Amino acid sequence: MISHLHVARRRLLTTKQAARMLNVQEDVVAKWCELGLMTPFAAEDEMGRRFTEAEVHSLVARLRRNEVPALNS
Repeated sequence: MISHLHVARRRLLTTKQAARMLNVQEDVVAKWCELGLMTPFAAEDEMGRRFTEAEVHSLVARLRRNEVPALNS
């Protein structure tokens, strides 16, 4: 039996939703993708890149532990 948490974490998020969850701008999410810190779940579609909720939660945890390098503009 699949738990509700497991199902929820498989939900796909758009770049905009991921940015909102991470409390950053969408271009920061794009830069993190370029750097390999985030990996889109599937190929980009008309809605843009898609990320699993688990991917975003993982990055949130890494941000809290200061494991993500600062981006220089």
